[in-house]
Amino acid sequence: MDADFLQAMIEEVQALKDKMPIKFGEASIDAALDSLAEAKRALERNDTEACLTAYDDAIKVLNTHMGDMRKIREIWPEIPFFDKEIDDQIEINAHYKGYL
Repeated sequence: MDADFLQAMIEEVQALKDKMPIKFGEASIDAALDSLAEAKRALERNDTEACLTAYDDAIKVLNTHMGDMRKIREIWPEIPFFDKEIDDQIEINAHYKGYL
């Protein structure tokens, strides 16, 4: 992951937000954009842990409002697939994040 990758994701999420019907998940998309911007800032200061945490937060927010990781990868094919168990856990965490 590098600054160009994060910038491309920010632009893609903004484009997605621009295409969405008004008020449909707008606050969530803004939260994802904020998390991606934070990931980029953390990367610039070489804070890998903060970068990955913010990136994970963005993916969780998007996953909650956009479906599963398969759908997320249709938009961002550069998001790596490790195995189904990891995807399943991300989806579970995203679903229950609001309750924790």
